Amino acid sequence: MPTYIVFCIFCLILIILNFNYYKKTKRPFASFFIGGMSGFIFLICCSYLLKYFGLNILINYTTICISFLLGIPGVILMSVLLFI
Repeated sequence: MPTYIVFCIFCLILIILNFNYYKKTKRPFASFFIGGMSGFIFLICCSYLLKYFGLNILINYTTICISFLLGIPGVILMSVLLFI
């Protein structure tokens, strides 16, 4: 199975899980937007900070989607995966 199909399926599952989570909040769109923007800002900060340690999180469509969908925990996951 090609990699892009697996990635698309994974993203679809994440979108469904996030939709179900944010649907239960009082303001679902605002909660989703704030969580996504905080993940994106944290991605940029981690990218700059990890450059000083010789590690680099590339900012591309994939990392932006992960940070926007998963928020700060997604960026922490990507940072930890750099060390492995």
